[in-house]
Amino acid sequence: LMNVQSKTFETLLEEAVDGPGLALEIKKVEMATVDLATLVKVSRLKSRHLLAASLRGFADSAKKTGKGLTKFSSKVGGAVDKFVFSNFSLQ
Repeated sequence: LMNVQSKTFETLLEEAVDGPGLALEIKKVEMATVDLATLVKVSRLKSRHLLAASLRGFADSAKKTGKGLTKFSSKVGGAVDKFVFSNFSLQ
């Protein structure tokens, strides 16, 4: 049981460290996709409106995902802080 708890704690720590960086990368992808959608919209492509709408939908999904990841990372970080504080304050 202790080994499982240790693995889970290690996973939480990794998520807490990696989460904000991943959220930033998702934000970059979102912004680049919005820019691409704008370029497609003013292009001469036959299906530009459909393609631009699809790109906007992808950007919206990326935005929601980034926000969710940021919230998750914050919660994990708070849980890790509480865990560490409670373990060190008991000693």
